[in-house]
Amino acid sequence: MTALPRSFSVWTIGLIALPVLVFGGLLYTYALNIPWYDDIEAFVAFLPAYDRAPTFGEKLYWLLKPNNEHRIFFGKVVTVAIARLTGELNFRYIILVGGGCLLGILTIFSRVFRWQKTPWLWFAPVPFVLLHPQFHLASLWAITSMQHLGATFFVMLSLYLLAKPASTGRFGGAVLAQTIAALSMSNGLFGWVAGALVLLAQRRYGHLAAWVAISALVFWFYFHDFSSPQGNETSISFFLKHPHLVFFGFFTFIGALFDFVPNQPILWRSVLPTLAGFGIVGSIAWLVWQQRWWQKPTGQVPAERLHQRYFWLGGYTFLLVNAVVVAFLRPRFGYDLMLISNYMLYPALWICLLYMHWMGEQATRTNRSLAVVLSLSVAVWALSYTLNWPKVHKWHQSLQAYGFNQQHAAIGLAGQLNTPLADYVDQHMREVVQLGYYQYPVIHAALPDSTLLRPAASVGAFVPQPATITSLPDRWQIELLPSPALSARNPAFMLLQSDAYTYLLGNQVSVKLASFALNRPVMAVQVEAYKGSFRPGRYRLGWATTDGASTPVVRYTDQFLVVE
Repeated sequence: MTALPRSFSVWTIGLIALPVLVFGGLLYTYALNIPWYDDIEAFVAFLPAYDRAPTFGEKLYWLLKPNNEHRIFFGKVVTVAIARLTGELNFRYIILVGGGCLLGILTIFSRVFRWQKTPWLWFAPVPFVLLHPQFHLASLWAITSMQHLGATFFVMLSLYLLAKPASTGRFGGAVLAQTIAALSMSNGLFGWVAGALVLLAQRRYGHLAAWVAISALVFWFYFHDFSSPQGNETSISFFLKHPHLVFFGFFTFIGALFDFVPNQPILWRSVLPTLAGFGIVGSIAWLVWQQRWWQKPTGQVPAERLHQRYFWLGGYTFLLVNAVVVAFLRPRFGYDLMLISNYMLYPALWICLLYMHWMGEQATRTNRSLAVVLSLSVAVWALSYTLNWPKVHKWHQSLQAYGFNQQHAAIGLAGQLNTPLADYVDQHMREVVQLGYYQYPVIHAALPDSTLLRPAASVGAFVPQPATITSLPDRWQIELLPSPALSARNPAFMLLQSDAYTYLLGNQVSVKLASFALNRPVMAVQVEAYKGSFRPGRYRLGWATTDGASTPVVRYTDQFLVVE
């Protein structure tokens, strides 16, 4: 049995494994086999069309066909592969593959980090910064996991292959990885810019010419059959009217890992991320300037450090172009999009690259500096779980309810009643069910559909229970106070049942992590019921939960919501 190197002690293994195992447990627990919004077009409508295509050329067309402003080649290939291996369209498996891409990014970082034979303990802060639920809408939603996590993995793989030139095979592999990234999400295209800068810094002009030529072809192919610019042209007029929002949005987005007060108004919420963004950009600019890229490398810089610098340069360039585009295109939808969960992978990547770059340039490393950095990374990691784990639980329940409603009321996964989008979703969800590709999952072993669909009159006596119903222009806010109280970690839903339909809505009560972890009582069921999702009728209000792991609790009250 080969002994582990001293730098890879049990203590080090435990530190690195902890965030990996916790994040893996989060994905395994909360990944659902339920599509949502863009998943419908990208995967649900795609798979039957792909299988019906009679020729290889037509199948390739469906793999490369644009969806809105993106192509999703990698996600579609994964979908087909899962269908071939399991015989079904399974969104849980797609999400887990996305999680594998995130671990792939971490693996690439570890290999680049070790080029200088730096002790493994110094790598421990990286998984704490990278693996946490702040970006749960990128890691627990099928399409975003394939786009953000998948495309970023292939960009980083391409830069890894370029940064340490050894053979033409590495260059060919980099081109292949970058092409997959570019065809899997629009921001994957930015990897071409990053790779070109790496090759320019390396003075590999022959490879640079080939890289630019291939990238031009890929750019042309990516956009040649887009039917419209997706409204992005309005970003120019927005920028001319509000240049300050675009400017500050750039820094807010880069520093968004430090979004520590997410419930505050956006002005106060964005202060710390914006200041952090200025600090991150300034620190990186100073580090990059110190490298004097415009000068020819001398033998004084070890080859391993030089290879690392090429990777950092490429990574920074990819993230920089991405940040510029996000800051330019997204503030018109609301400044809070600079801090939306879907995009929060990238702020974590900024910090990871900055830390590894800074650490790799240190002539001497002290235990004190490691203790400070490690303590800060663990604090950020713990705070992210504190703020976001209860949100993940609520998202999980909401998506379960949306799937139930889609199955039994033909509405829930996207759109409002009597709209083309809702009809499109219903049509394709029915199709994949009828063809045997997909089966709606059971919400909970103790809450099968037969229990939730039972007529209210057969459940038991109606509970005299006041309900607070607030009518807003597009939705109702409803609150019930169940007795006995619910448990924080148990499934909890509001039931709305008419003579014809039963709807389910996930409980949206905000619960602190301590209450969630200790499974403390929750005194209310609060939901937002969007008016466009409910057919006319008189809906009796109730709730559904479990008592322990296996006992269902379903109660109906004497209160009603009237939908006209």
